[in-house]
Amino acid sequence: MPTAIAISAVDDGVAISKGSRTLAILNSVGTVRGASERVEPLLALLIPPDPISLSERCPDADDDGLCDDEEATYGTDPTNADSDNDGLRDGEEVKVYGTDPRNPDSDGDALMDGNEVRGVRISGTSLYQRSSPLARDTDGDGLMDGEEIRTQNSDPLALDTDNDGLPDNEEIRTAFTHADGADSDNDGLGDGMELEQAKTDPYNPDTDGDGIPDGLDGCPTRYAQTENGCPSGVPPIRYQRMRPRTRSSAEDIGRAMTLDSLSIYFQGNSDGFDFSRPETAVNLQKLLSFLGSCPESGVLIEGHASSEGNPQRNQRLSRLRAERTRKWLLDNDVPAEKVLGVIGYGSAVPKASETTDSERRNNRRATVVVKRSCR
Repeated sequence: MPTAIAISAVDDGVAISKGSRTLAILNSVGTVRGASERVEPLLALLIPPDPISLSERCPDADDDGLCDDEEATYGTDPTNADSDNDGLRDGEEVKVYGTDPRNPDSDGDALMDGNEVRGVRISGTSLYQRSSPLARDTDGDGLMDGEEIRTQNSDPLALDTDNDGLPDNEEIRTAFTHADGADSDNDGLGDGMELEQAKTDPYNPDTDGDGIPDGLDGCPTRYAQTENGCPSGVPPIRYQRMRPRTRSSAEDIGRAMTLDSLSIYFQGNSDGFDFSRPETAVNLQKLLSFLGSCPESGVLIEGHASSEGNPQRNQRLSRLRAERTRKWLLDNDVPAEKVLGVIGYGSAVPKASETTDSERRNNRRATVVVKRSCR
């Protein structure tokens, strides 16, 4: 028996008998309105064709997401999935990112489109820096993305990469400071603070030349060899201390600052800080920043001395150095409860052997042990 395919409608409808090759057009009550023989052409309109696969409808020889005829339209190579070799498939460029599949650098910022989309690895880290492949200057700071990432090590998505109060463009074009470092001269005052408030030299750690770094000097533009760096009777200026932005958490900073990894150096036979060594000021500021950024933190200050001289004197001197460091922290508004204790080791825990004067200098120090880190 021939197979019948019937199609009905709400109002006037049709009934088709494919096997008999007849077509009956029925009205709503089922009466015959007309018939004809051999209706294959009409059946072809009523019966859907067999499904056609996407590959048949859109041949894509290189499997890049663009049909071969589309490639002809865009001027790309139908046998190369990435015609401009920028790390993005032609179909991605056209349909996802809106970039030019024939130009490896669509916005002309000296970065290939693929690198902007997926990110350029920051040297020495596991971080990747991304930017827009359609904007030469993604953050609008006046620096091309390629210059920021490749040359200045600044962030193309931030106007002020190091958060020092100076826009990246001003640091690089006008102030000639570092866009990726908040404190170019490591004196404890951020570059923006030096230029805008303290009026000090961001490339000179001791602007007034009195031996006290600007960041620790109460009067950094007035020469005075006093404890606070100010002439007698002149009150010190209380600048807001630098809080440089870091990529690591406060907890990670705390783990790193143990034993000799954070040393503060002292002058010979004295409890006076040795600011001729720039790491002294830098490490004091690191310690201050850590204690200020982590409410739960607590440290132990250990004092040390070199081995020459009287052992009893060295023991007292090492204790005085630890106490001096504690006093400096308290003078800079660190709560007393964060300094869990001070101890003097004399010359019993040397950092280096003492065959040279330089090695003896390395043993005149205070070290910091983090006892309570951030949670």
